Amino acid sequence: MKVAVTGGTGFIGSHVVKELSQAGHTVTVMARNPAKAPGLRALNRVRIARAEMHDLPALARNLTGQHALVHIALCWGNTAPLMMEAETLASIRLIDLAVAKGVKQVLYTSSTAAAGYSYKTITEDKFPLPEDFYGATKVSVEMFCLAWGHRRPDIRFNVIRPGYTFGDACVRGGSTGGDRRFTDICAKIKAGKPIKLSAGEGTQFVWAGDLAKLYRAVLESRCRNEVFYGLGRRYITWEQIARWAREIHGSRSPIRAVGKRGTPHLFSLRKIEKAFGLKFDGAAKMKEHIRTLLA
Repeated sequence: MKVAVTGGTGFIGSHVVKELSQAGHTVTVMARNPAKAPGLRALNRVRIARAEMHDLPALARNLTGQHALVHIALCWGNTAPLMMEAETLASIRLIDLAVAKGVKQVLYTSSTAAAGYSYKTITEDKFPLPEDFYGATKVSVEMFCLAWGHRRPDIRFNVIRPGYTFGDACVRGGSTGGDRRFTDICAKIKAGKPIKLSAGEGTQFVWAGDLAKLYRAVLESRCRNEVFYGLGRRYITWEQIARWAREIHGSRSPIRAVGKRGTPHLFSLRKIEKAFGLKFDGAAKMKEHIRTLLA
């Protein structure tokens, strides 16, 4: 399959490109900066082209002859109108262009933020209740994909909603995933400093390599107009991460969890298990990531 990927030089994107390359697909990475993540060039059947999200002629050239579009790139705005213009409108224009160029499959990267966190158990069929502009723009593009899917039954539109994705770089010069809390925790562990965290705070972390397997599975399936959550099955707290880091390093840093432990909102992963037999548990890869940060 010939697959065009936006955001392929980024963290999640580079893992997806590597997974597709190893599966025998031909990948065109449409990138703002083709020099980023130079290790991608060493992968088989991978071509990197300069094509920014606002450069429609460049996007059109690189979408021509492609079987599928995987849209991972995120364009940010600090206000609702800017977010709508930078992300929602840019994504809709890209997908519309892909349809015009004869692409037969579109896989859009949304987010768990599109669903919101109002339900105790969150499944793909729950009505989306986003709580911020990021979630709102993601669910907006999802709705356009659904509308396209009904207008064009010859094209398969699907959506993946990743959760908190972590991991090390998968190619030379690639990005490492994770927010400042990982590095802050590991820095304090190495220095023997005390760590204070909110009790019970955490999420269903997913390793980027596992998430990439879901992208491949959806692309190679016959699914149409479907939404899939991409997360790990296990709810891991930041307190647990700190304890793993302390154990791995042999530190004596005191760890204190403060506040009331609430009941976490959990995302159901039954759909990807039933559809593709995928079950992700990020604990082992989380420990590898911690070892990298502690090195």
